[in-house]
Amino acid sequence: MNGKSQIPDSWVCTKCKIRHFGFAQCHNPSCFEIRKEFEGYKHLITPQFGRCVISGAETDLELPNGDYLWAPYFLQYMETGWLNDKCYYTDAYYEAHPNETWRDFIYREFWDYPREILFRYKNTYYLKSPFDDNADEYPDIYTLYLMPDLKADVISGSWINLEKIAINTLGRIPIGNVTFDETRRKKIDIGFLSSIK
Repeated sequence: MNGKSQIPDSWVCTKCKIRHFGFAQCHNPSCFEIRKEFEGYKHLITPQFGRCVISGAETDLELPNGDYLWAPYFLQYMETGWLNDKCYYTDAYYEAHPNETWRDFIYREFWDYPREILFRYKNTYYLKSPFDDNADEYPDIYTLYLMPDLKADVISGSWINLEKIAINTLGRIPIGNVTFDETRRKKIDIGFLSSIK
């Protein structure tokens, strides 16, 4: 982030007057007041604490991708445009962190692994591993497509035949060569893209 942000590291709870560092909510058992800047982000506040992915400090704020962020860092990321309105990292975040290989993704269908995946890395990519009716099982390979920029209604709509609007088919990748977060539902390591020629 450029320059020193004016976002304070701590806040004083308006109800119980306790000062909190790095949290979005007061954790006084008789209070639980939410810091005013987080009124629209209550869904991100967790009852259990996690470690901030930047500093390692305890925090109560978890992004949809499973990353914990210290509350002031979250506000800075929003201010800088590094998180979008759904609280996922933006292209601007990844441009500022070029060595970051983990990307948020969305998916449809899940059998051991997500079977249809959309993610961004400079462009939009689509991984597909549909059920094989003849073999009566899911294959152990993805087909990778380069996609045009997709509008929200396309992303939220049906993905049947989504590959038909692809710009290009880039290749096939064994599922074992693709690394996911431990849930296999939130983050994908895009290191496998370097194997595509």
